[in-house]
Amino acid sequence: MEINFSGDIDLVATYAAVLSTLIAIWEFIKWKNRNAIKFTCSPNMLFIPSTDDKKYVIAKVINQGSTPTTVTHYLMYYWPSYFHRIFRKNRQKFIVNCTTVPALVNPGEEWMGQAHQDEKIEKMASEGILYMGIIHSMGKKEILRRVKIDKTH
Repeated sequence: MEINFSGDIDLVATYAAVLSTLIAIWEFIKWKNRNAIKFTCSPNMLFIPSTDDKKYVIAKVINQGSTPTTVTHYLMYYWPSYFHRIFRKNRQKFIVNCTTVPALVNPGEEWMGQAHQDEKIEKMASEGILYMGIIHSMGKKEILRRVKIDKTH
């Protein structure tokens, strides 16, 4: 086998190689962003106007991807300490009873859920480690966010 490089550059072949590389990069970016879910949790939220002073933990999902997804579960995980969290021991799982689940979230749309922030949730957040999360149809794992409740409010 003999390889010979004469120094002549074929412009058509170079153009095709650069173009195909750029198309491959663009397809990878599209594939990577097809499922971009932003999830946030906000504790100590009040409804205004309201006759009661109940606080809520509000979950917000924004579909920043290019494909629709369905929020199938709104949940909480609780561990008594970091040791238990790290070694996956004594985890308590809760499904939040939210009437808006399941919910289809198209690209660019938002979904919001709420959980009543009672004394039990405040105690779990202050004495242990409390996470709120969602499970959605395009993900293999749940998306979790730590809930830290400020007692000064």
